Amino acid sequence: MSGAGREPQRFDDDLNRRIVRSSAWVGLGYGGGQVLSFVSTLVLVRLLDPHAFGTVAVGMTLLAVVSQVQESGLGAALVQGRHHDPRVAASSVLVFAAAAGFALTAITIVVAPLYTRLLHVPQSTSFVQALGFVLALRGLAVVPGAMLERNLDFRSRTRAELSGSVVQVCVAVGCAAAGLGAWSLVAGTLAGTATQTALLWTRAPWIPSPFGASRATLRSMLRYGRFVSGANIFVLINTNIDNAMVARFLGAGPLGVYNVAWRLAGLPNTVIGVIVGRAMFSVYSRLQHDVDAVRAAYLQNLQRTMLLAFPVTLTIGIAARPIVLGLLGSKWEGAIEPLRLLAVFGVVRLLSGPSGELFKGIGRPHLTLAGSSAFLAVGLPALLVLVPRHGPTGAALAMLIGVTTSATVALTLTFRALGLHLYEFGRTLARPVACAALVAVALLATLPLSESLDTPLALASVAIVATVSFLASVALLGRPVLAPIWAGLRRT
Repeated sequence: MSGAGREPQRFDDDLNRRIVRSSAWVGLGYGGGQVLSFVSTLVLVRLLDPHAFGTVAVGMTLLAVVSQVQESGLGAALVQGRHHDPRVAASSVLVFAAAAGFALTAITIVVAPLYTRLLHVPQSTSFVQALGFVLALRGLAVVPGAMLERNLDFRSRTRAELSGSVVQVCVAVGCAAAGLGAWSLVAGTLAGTATQTALLWTRAPWIPSPFGASRATLRSMLRYGRFVSGANIFVLINTNIDNAMVARFLGAGPLGVYNVAWRLAGLPNTVIGVIVGRAMFSVYSRLQHDVDAVRAAYLQNLQRTMLLAFPVTLTIGIAARPIVLGLLGSKWEGAIEPLRLLAVFGVVRLLSGPSGELFKGIGRPHLTLAGSSAFLAVGLPALLVLVPRHGPTGAALAMLIGVTTSATVALTLTFRALGLHLYEFGRTLARPVACAALVAVALLATLPLSESLDTPLALASVAIVATVSFLASVALLGRPVLAPIWAGLRRT
């Protein structure tokens, strides 16, 4: 089925309603958590200096990579696998993930001094060691989270995730106001993770028994999970190696500036992209034996993601100066140029991001490794060359070079796996690109006029122009894409 000349195939009302319902709960939970995190960041940048953010970012970088080892992709295997006894599988994953979490916490405490010395930030050692306890908490959360996702019960996950986010924000801001400095970020992370883990267990369909674990089942799940885990580790290395390079060559201050730019540029992807696409792994898993249905699901998800996130990403890149100065203040001016490049990085990642969930859902997670390997092969040399010469801006440029390479590989493999034609892909993106173009034209026409305004007024004018132009473009061009979403939300 080429699909040329048609809008992407739509699902029956029931399946579309389930997808939209799941996405709505993800939006409330994960998206709400990200918004809370963003708002707390705006508060914390007023209470803390860039050095505090950079100091903790060193620990979060290590934590993000190591956390993937503790479950070895078993959470995804628990969601995707339809041939295992779910109770035996859950018990097996529980034993492995919990044991790995506690072991990795101990290892992190031991290796933290060496890690921080290698990055020339020994003052971060105690922060890294404290953050290591997050690994034990996350290990305990793998099974209940996967069981809820397997059942498409994102409502229960939402309650746990949103509660954890609220606790994290309250603890971090409260500690920062009390003068605890960088420790406020650590305390917030630990408190939020502990809350989320506890609440996930209260919503789990059942409590697996560790005595029900099976070595044979675990080995079978590991064969699938090793590719998921490997791909996740590559992705996390690729998205955190820039932090390591900035810390190594430039120190904690520039790392704090770069890290804040990364957070701003990543909002459309980490909020809108995840909200629209997070439920798709379960959907692809259910449809994995019907290529036509999987292709339709992929194109529909891509179109919805791009329509909602592409204009926002372009707005961040085009209006980087008023956004940084208006939201963060003049002391963060160094984040403007990196933000512009990272916004382009975000656009490319929006295009290739849905492929990862697709590959996992159709039982071919090894395909993700190809794109991730390409990113590392190109991005690491670029970072080594550009960061010492151009600072945070060089890091952003290197990441853009890396993601463009990996996106090319990932989309090529997606086309082959789904029998997808370039014309169909382009037609799917026509409406989102047209909407984003209208927003870009409106911003470029009004930005010169806002330069004479005070910073708060300039930011407000950008927000108004971007919002009005986006709503107008969606009303004009995006209604066929959003109509099924609205119908699903109404029925939900």
